[in-house]
Amino acid sequence: GGGGAGAGAGGGAGGGKEEDKGVDDEDDGADIVPVAGGAAVREEKVPYLERVWGVLRDAHTLFYSDGIEHRDARFCLELRKRQTLAGVVIAFTGVFSSRDKPESTPLFRTTRAFGARIHADVTPHVTHLVCHPKRGVGSAKFAAAARQPGTAIVAQSWLVASLKQWCRAPEAAHAIPRFEKHAARRPALSAP
Repeated sequence: GGGGAGAGAGGGAGGGKEEDKGVDDEDDGADIVPVAGGAAVREEKVPYLERVWGVLRDAHTLFYSDGIEHRDARFCLELRKRQTLAGVVIAFTGVFSSRDKPESTPLFRTTRAFGARIHADVTPHVTHLVCHPKRGVGSAKFAAAARQPGTAIVAQSWLVASLKQWCRAPEAAHAIPRFEKHAARRPALSAP
């Protein structure tokens, strides 16, 4: 699905009559709904636009607050961005290639920019294990997180959704089940 920031209304420099016709003829089940100012957008975009409006409103409030020394919109947006995952401590499993340094990947850097702290291992401080649904399940980190009741085990899609929406996505929608066989893994006791 494409609907990112580049998918705006208005077409290109030439007006794009053929492009507009192709889009209008599609019946993808999304209704066109009116929004403020008489504009119209596809219904599935409305919640996203409302979230963007909320982020801008928060930055605007911060910009005009008494406690800010330098009125800079970029600073206000950066501060708002860091609030997105503030208090979240993430460990990853199966997400990065073994030949990559996680710190050098865009996902790692963006996660930090949005306020999360990242740990290499699952510790009692880790609030979320971001797990690849195939490569991460069954790993030592998965087993450790499954034994910690306070650690959410979520698919990478949770993190991506949180970053795209500038708010924590619901963990339940992206949860990876804690299998008892993984949670029950304990070091073997030696025989007497």
